[in-house]
Amino acid sequence: MNISSANQELLVCGTINMDLFAYVDRMPSIGETLASRFTMSTAGGKALNQAIAASRLNANTRFIGKIGEDFFGTNLKEILMKENINLCDLIEDSRLETGTSFIIVNGSGDNTIITNLNANQSLSMDEIESVLTDLKYVEIASLQLEMPVKAREEIIKKLYDARVRTILNAAPVVEMSNQSLSMIDVLIVNEVEARQMLGKNMKTKEDVTKHIKALKRRYDQKVIVTLGSQGCVFADGEQIEHISAPRVEVINTTGAGDCFCGSFAARWLNHSFSEAVEYAVYASALSVTKHGAVESMPYLEEVNTFFTNKKAEEG
Repeated sequence: MNISSANQELLVCGTINMDLFAYVDRMPSIGETLASRFTMSTAGGKALNQAIAASRLNANTRFIGKIGEDFFGTNLKEILMKENINLCDLIEDSRLETGTSFIIVNGSGDNTIITNLNANQSLSMDEIESVLTDLKYVEIASLQLEMPVKAREEIIKKLYDARVRTILNAAPVVEMSNQSLSMIDVLIVNEVEARQMLGKNMKTKEDVTKHIKALKRRYDQKVIVTLGSQGCVFADGEQIEHISAPRVEVINTTGAGDCFCGSFAARWLNHSFSEAVEYAVYASALSVTKHGAVESMPYLEEVNTFFTNKKAEEG
Protein backbone atom coordinates (compact mmCIF):
# COMPACT_ATOMS: atom_id res chain seq x y z
CA MET A 1 0.00 0.00 0.00
CA ASN A 2 1.28 3.45 -0.87
CA ILE A 3 0.83 6.71 1.05
CA SER A 4 -2.67 7.16 2.49
CA SER A 5 -3.53 10.83 2.59
CA ALA A 6 -5.78 13.47 1.12
CA ASN A 7 -3.52 13.22 -1.94
CA GLN A 8 -4.13 9.52 -2.55
CA GLU A 9 -4.97 8.77 -6.16
CA LEU A 10 -6.95 6.23 -8.12
CA LEU A 11 -5.34 5.47 -11.47
CA VAL A 12 -7.56 4.14 -14.27
CA CYS A 13 -5.90 2.80 -17.43
CA GLY A 14 -7.52 1.75 -20.69
CA THR A 15 -9.99 2.65 -23.39
CA ILE A 16 -11.49 6.03 -24.16
CA ASN A 17 -14.13 6.28 -26.90
CA MET A 18 -16.92 8.40 -28.23
CA ASP A 19 -20.12 6.36 -27.81
CA LEU A 20 -22.87 6.78 -30.42
CA PHE A 21 -26.24 5.47 -29.16
CA ALA A 22 -29.41 4.51 -31.04
CA TYR A 23 -32.52 3.64 -28.99
CA VAL A 24 -34.95 1.31 -30.76
CA ASP A 25 -38.09 -0.65 -29.85
CA ARG A 26 -36.41 -3.91 -30.87
CA MET A 27 -33.12 -5.10 -32.31
CA PRO A 28 -33.00 -5.01 -36.14
CA SER A 29 -32.74 -8.19 -38.19
CA ILE A 30 -29.85 -8.73 -40.60
CA GLY A 31 -30.26 -6.46 -43.63
CA GLU A 32 -33.09 -4.47 -42.03
CA THR A 33 -33.22 -0.67 -41.75
CA LEU A 34 -34.91 0.37 -38.53
CA ALA A 35 -35.77 3.90 -37.37
CA SER A 36 -34.55 4.79 -33.88
CA ARG A 37 -36.69 6.48 -31.25
CA PHE A 38 -33.81 8.85 -30.49
CA THR A 39 -30.02 9.04 -30.65
CA MET A 40 -27.25 10.52 -28.52
CA SER A 41 -23.47 10.70 -28.35
CA THR A 42 -21.35 10.70 -25.22
CA ALA A 43 -17.94 9.85 -23.82
CA GLY A 44 -17.37 6.14 -23.37
CA GLY A 45 -14.96 3.23 -23.31
CA LYS A 46 -14.70 0.86 -20.36
CA ALA A 47 -11.83 2.70 -18.69
CA LEU A 48 -13.33 6.14 -19.21
CA ASN A 49 -16.68 5.02 -17.82
CA GLN A 50 -14.95 3.61 -14.75
CA ALA A 51 -12.88 6.75 -14.26
CA ILE A 52 -15.98 8.97 -14.38
CA ALA A 53 -17.87 6.64 -12.02
CA ALA A 54 -15.00 6.91 -9.54
CA SER A 55 -14.53 10.67 -9.91
CA ARG A 56 -18.24 11.30 -9.29
CA LEU A 57 -17.81 9.49 -5.98
CA ASN A 58 -15.10 12.02 -5.09
CA ALA A 59 -12.09 9.80 -5.80
CA ASN A 60 -8.99 11.73 -6.90
CA THR A 61 -8.79 10.11 -10.32
CA ARG A 62 -5.99 9.98 -12.90
CA PHE A 63 -6.55 8.56 -16.37
CA ILE A 64 -4.13 6.85 -18.76
CA GLY A 65 -5.42 6.49 -22.31
CA LYS A 66 -4.84 7.54 -25.91
CA ILE A 67 -6.89 9.61 -28.34
CA GLY A 68 -6.51 11.16 -31.77
CA GLU A 69 -6.24 14.89 -32.37
CA ASP A 70 -9.67 14.96 -33.99
CA PHE A 71 -13.21 16.17 -33.34
CA PHE A 72 -14.09 13.29 -31.02
CA GLY A 73 -10.78 13.60 -29.16
CA THR A 74 -11.34 17.30 -28.49
CA ASN A 75 -14.84 16.62 -27.19
CA LEU A 76 -13.61 13.85 -24.92
CA LYS A 77 -10.95 16.07 -23.35
CA GLU A 78 -13.57 18.70 -22.58
CA ILE A 79 -15.84 16.09 -20.99
CA LEU A 80 -13.05 14.69 -18.83
CA MET A 81 -12.03 18.12 -17.62
CA LYS A 82 -15.63 18.80 -16.58
CA GLU A 83 -15.56 15.51 -14.64
CA ASN A 84 -12.49 16.65 -12.65
CA ILE A 85 -10.30 13.84 -13.99
CA ASN A 86 -6.55 14.46 -14.12
CA LEU A 87 -5.52 14.39 -17.80
CA CYS A 88 -1.74 14.70 -17.36
CA ASP A 89 -1.41 11.08 -18.58
CA LEU A 90 -3.78 11.37 -21.57
CA ILE A 91 -1.81 10.81 -24.76
CA GLU A 92 -2.75 12.47 -28.07
CA ASP A 93 -1.62 11.36 -31.55
CA SER A 94 -2.39 13.43 -34.65
CA ARG A 95 -1.90 10.37 -36.91
CA LEU A 96 -4.72 8.36 -35.34
CA GLU A 97 -8.49 8.46 -34.96
CA THR A 98 -10.13 8.46 -31.55
CA GLY A 99 -11.93 5.24 -30.58
CA THR A 100 -15.67 4.94 -31.19
CA SER A 101 -18.48 2.59 -30.15
CA PHE A 102 -21.87 2.12 -31.81
CA ILE A 103 -24.50 1.03 -29.29
CA ILE A 104 -28.04 -0.15 -30.03
CA VAL A 105 -30.40 -0.26 -27.03
CA ASN A 106 -33.81 -1.98 -27.29
CA GLY A 107 -37.03 -1.30 -25.40
CA SER A 108 -36.04 -3.67 -22.59
CA GLY A 109 -32.77 -1.86 -21.95
CA ASP A 110 -30.60 -4.61 -23.46
CA ASN A 111 -27.80 -3.53 -25.78
CA THR A 112 -25.56 -4.59 -28.65
CA ILE A 113 -22.19 -2.85 -29.03
CA ILE A 114 -19.65 -2.55 -31.85
CA THR A 115 -16.36 -1.03 -30.65
CA ASN A 116 -13.62 0.46 -32.83
CA LEU A 117 -10.53 0.78 -30.65
CA ASN A 118 -8.52 2.96 -33.08
CA ALA A 119 -6.00 5.02 -31.02
CA ASN A 120 -6.56 2.76 -27.99
CA GLN A 121 -4.73 -0.04 -29.80
CA SER A 122 -1.48 1.88 -30.27
CA LEU A 123 -0.37 2.59 -26.70
CA SER A 124 3.39 2.03 -26.91
CA MET A 125 5.98 0.94 -24.35
CA ASP A 126 7.69 4.34 -24.56
CA GLU A 127 4.40 6.10 -23.85
CA ILE A 128 3.75 3.84 -20.85
CA GLU A 129 7.23 4.59 -19.55
CA SER A 130 6.60 8.33 -19.84
CA VAL A 131 3.25 8.35 -18.01
CA LEU A 132 4.08 5.91 -15.21
CA THR A 133 7.05 7.78 -13.82
CA ASP A 134 5.29 9.13 -10.73
CA LEU A 135 3.17 6.67 -8.75
CA LYS A 136 3.96 8.09 -5.31
CA TYR A 137 0.35 8.85 -4.38
CA VAL A 138 -1.37 6.11 -6.40
CA GLU A 139 -3.16 3.86 -3.92
CA ILE A 140 -5.29 1.77 -6.31
CA ALA A 141 -5.19 1.18 -10.06
CA SER A 142 -7.97 -0.24 -12.24
CA LEU A 143 -7.40 -1.86 -15.64
CA GLN A 144 -9.38 -3.66 -18.31
CA LEU A 145 -8.29 -5.84 -21.23
CA GLU A 146 -9.08 -3.57 -24.18
CA MET A 147 -5.44 -2.61 -24.76
CA PRO A 148 -2.36 -4.09 -26.47
CA VAL A 149 -1.00 -7.16 -24.67
CA LYS A 150 2.54 -5.84 -24.19
CA ALA A 151 1.26 -2.50 -22.94
CA ARG A 152 -1.11 -4.14 -20.48
CA GLU A 153 1.54 -6.46 -19.06
CA GLU A 154 4.07 -3.64 -18.72
CA ILE A 155 1.53 -1.49 -16.87
CA ILE A 156 0.69 -4.37 -14.50
CA LYS A 157 4.38 -4.99 -13.76
CA LYS A 158 5.08 -1.32 -13.02
CA LEU A 159 2.08 -1.10 -10.71
CA TYR A 160 3.14 -4.29 -8.94
CA ASP A 161 6.71 -3.04 -8.47
CA ALA A 162 5.29 0.20 -7.03
CA ARG A 163 3.11 -1.82 -4.60
CA VAL A 164 -0.09 -0.35 -5.96
CA ARG A 165 -3.26 -2.35 -5.26
CA THR A 166 -4.41 -3.38 -8.73
CA ILE A 167 -7.91 -4.27 -9.93
CA LEU A 168 -8.37 -6.12 -13.20
CA ASN A 169 -11.76 -6.09 -14.88
CA ALA A 170 -11.19 -9.03 -17.24
CA ALA A 171 -13.39 -7.70 -20.03
CA PRO A 172 -13.27 -8.92 -22.67
CA VAL A 173 -11.66 -12.24 -21.71
CA VAL A 174 -8.35 -12.63 -23.54
CA GLU A 175 -5.28 -14.73 -22.89
CA MET A 176 -2.98 -13.40 -20.18
CA SER A 177 0.30 -14.67 -18.80
CA ASN A 178 0.20 -16.35 -15.40
CA GLN A 179 2.91 -13.94 -14.28
CA SER A 180 0.72 -10.91 -14.98
CA LEU A 181 -2.31 -12.50 -13.34
CA SER A 182 -0.28 -13.25 -10.21
CA MET A 183 0.38 -9.51 -9.82
CA ILE A 184 -3.33 -8.62 -9.68
CA ASP A 185 -4.99 -8.04 -6.30
CA VAL A 186 -8.65 -8.17 -7.36
CA LEU A 187 -10.24 -9.87 -10.38
CA ILE A 188 -13.68 -8.60 -11.43
CA VAL A 189 -15.71 -10.52 -14.03
CA ASN A 190 -19.37 -10.99 -14.90
CA GLU A 191 -20.99 -14.42 -15.13
CA VAL A 192 -20.23 -14.76 -18.86
CA GLU A 193 -16.56 -13.92 -18.39
CA ALA A 194 -16.32 -16.26 -15.39
CA ARG A 195 -17.77 -19.07 -17.52
CA GLN A 196 -15.24 -18.36 -20.27
CA MET A 197 -12.38 -18.51 -17.79
CA LEU A 198 -13.48 -21.75 -16.09
CA GLY A 199 -15.54 -23.50 -18.74
CA LYS A 200 -18.30 -23.98 -16.13
CA ASN A 201 -21.96 -23.00 -16.10
CA MET A 202 -22.15 -19.67 -14.20
CA LYS A 203 -25.68 -18.40 -14.86
CA THR A 204 -26.97 -18.06 -11.29
CA LYS A 205 -25.65 -17.06 -7.88
CA GLU A 206 -25.71 -20.75 -6.91
CA ASP A 207 -23.50 -21.63 -9.89
CA VAL A 208 -21.08 -18.82 -9.08
CA THR A 209 -20.95 -19.69 -5.37
CA LYS A 210 -20.16 -23.28 -6.32
CA HIS A 211 -17.32 -22.43 -8.70
CA ILE A 212 -15.84 -19.16 -7.42
CA LYS A 213 -13.33 -20.99 -5.21
CA ALA A 214 -11.89 -22.63 -8.32
CA LEU A 215 -11.59 -19.21 -9.97
CA LYS A 216 -9.86 -17.83 -6.88
CA ARG A 217 -7.49 -20.80 -6.61
CA ARG A 218 -6.58 -20.54 -10.29
CA TYR A 219 -5.66 -16.86 -10.11
CA ASP A 220 -4.77 -16.58 -6.38
CA GLN A 221 -6.47 -13.26 -5.62
CA LYS A 222 -9.70 -11.72 -4.43
CA VAL A 223 -12.49 -12.41 -6.95
CA ILE A 224 -15.78 -10.64 -7.62
CA VAL A 225 -18.35 -12.08 -10.03
CA THR A 226 -21.10 -9.62 -10.92
CA LEU A 227 -24.57 -11.01 -11.68
CA GLY A 228 -26.62 -8.06 -12.87
CA SER A 229 -30.00 -8.00 -11.14
CA GLN A 230 -28.82 -10.80 -8.81
CA GLY A 231 -26.06 -8.64 -7.35
CA CYS A 232 -22.66 -10.29 -7.03
CA VAL A 233 -20.69 -13.04 -5.34
CA PHE A 234 -17.20 -12.36 -3.99
CA ALA A 235 -14.38 -14.42 -2.53
CA ASP A 236 -11.99 -12.78 -0.08
CA GLY A 237 -9.69 -15.33 1.49
CA GLU A 238 -11.91 -18.22 2.60
CA GLN A 239 -14.97 -15.96 2.83
CA ILE A 240 -17.54 -16.33 0.06
CA GLU A 241 -20.48 -13.96 0.18
CA HIS A 242 -23.46 -13.06 -2.00
CA ILE A 243 -24.74 -9.48 -2.02
CA SER A 244 -28.23 -9.00 -3.45
CA ALA A 245 -29.00 -6.07 -5.71
CA PRO A 246 -31.90 -3.77 -4.83
CA ARG A 247 -34.93 -3.90 -7.12
CA VAL A 248 -35.10 -1.06 -9.61
CA GLU A 249 -36.85 -0.20 -12.87
CA VAL A 250 -34.30 -0.93 -15.60
CA ILE A 251 -33.98 1.64 -18.38
CA ASN A 252 -30.53 0.83 -19.79
CA THR A 253 -27.85 -1.62 -18.65
CA THR A 254 -25.05 -0.01 -20.71
CA GLY A 255 -22.15 0.86 -18.44
CA ALA A 256 -23.53 -0.91 -15.37
CA GLY A 257 -20.47 -3.16 -15.10
CA ASP A 258 -18.17 -0.17 -15.49
CA CYS A 259 -20.13 1.68 -12.80
CA PHE A 260 -19.59 -1.29 -10.49
CA CYS A 261 -15.83 -1.36 -11.12
CA GLY A 262 -15.33 2.40 -10.77
CA SER A 263 -17.52 2.62 -7.68
CA PHE A 264 -15.78 -0.34 -6.05
CA ALA A 265 -12.33 1.16 -6.69
CA ALA A 266 -13.36 4.56 -5.35
CA ARG A 267 -14.96 3.10 -2.22
CA TRP A 268 -12.05 0.72 -1.56
CA LEU A 269 -9.71 3.70 -1.14
CA ASN A 270 -11.12 4.36 2.34
CA HIS A 271 -13.32 1.38 3.23
CA SER A 272 -13.03 -2.37 3.69
CA PHE A 273 -13.18 -4.74 0.74
CA SER A 274 -16.66 -6.07 1.60
CA GLU A 275 -18.05 -2.58 2.22
CA ALA A 276 -16.71 -1.44 -1.15
CA VAL A 277 -18.33 -4.41 -2.90
CA GLU A 278 -21.73 -3.74 -1.35
CA TYR A 279 -21.57 -0.04 -2.18
CA ALA A 280 -20.69 -0.85 -5.80
CA VAL A 281 -23.72 -3.16 -6.09
CA TYR A 282 -26.02 -0.30 -5.09
CA ALA A 283 -24.25 2.26 -7.28
CA SER A 284 -24.52 0.02 -10.36
CA ALA A 285 -28.19 -0.72 -9.60
CA LEU A 286 -28.84 3.01 -9.55
CA SER A 287 -27.00 3.44 -12.86
CA VAL A 288 -29.38 1.17 -14.81
CA THR A 289 -32.30 3.48 -13.98
CA LYS A 290 -30.82 6.12 -16.34
CA HIS A 291 -30.09 6.47 -20.06
CA GLY A 292 -26.56 6.39 -21.48
CA ALA A 293 -23.26 5.18 -20.10
CA VAL A 294 -21.48 8.25 -18.75
CA GLU A 295 -24.83 9.92 -18.07
CA SER A 296 -25.87 6.97 -15.92
CA MET A 297 -22.88 7.16 -13.58
CA PRO A 298 -24.32 8.46 -10.27
CA TYR A 299 -22.88 11.13 -8.00
CA LEU A 300 -21.88 10.56 -4.38
CA GLU A 301 -24.96 12.14 -2.80
CA GLU A 302 -27.25 10.18 -5.14
CA VAL A 303 -25.67 6.85 -4.19
CA ASN A 304 -25.60 7.65 -0.48
CA THR A 305 -29.30 8.58 -0.49
CA PHE A 306 -30.23 5.55 -2.63
CA PHE A 307 -28.18 3.22 -0.42
CA THR A 308 -29.74 4.55 2.80
CA ASN A 309 -33.30 4.43 1.46
CA LYS A 310 -33.00 0.93 0.03
CA LYS A 311 -31.43 -0.38 3.22
CA ALA A 312 -34.32 1.06 5.18
CA GLU A 313 -36.83 -0.63 2.82
CA GLU A 314 -35.05 -3.95 3.27
CA GLY A 315 -35.46 -3.58 7.02
